[in-house]
Amino acid sequence: MKPKDILWGIVEAVLWYAFTAYLLSVVGDSLNVWLDALVLVVLAYLTMLACPWFRHTGGWRRMTGRE
Repeated sequence: MKPKDILWGIVEAVLWYAFTAYLLSVVGDSLNVWLDALVLVVLAYLTMLACPWFRHTGGWRRMTGRE
């Protein structure tokens, strides 16, 4: 793996931690369900995009114009 991939893997782990921590805090008491759902979706998408394996797929290369 390249150092860039290792860095993105660390970013992905931090984002998964944030997602899980936020999810657990929302389950206890949620004041605004729509805002909480939006935050969770955004964190899930950012986590998916930070995944090094995801960024090495053919779909990602086609989407970014590298193929």
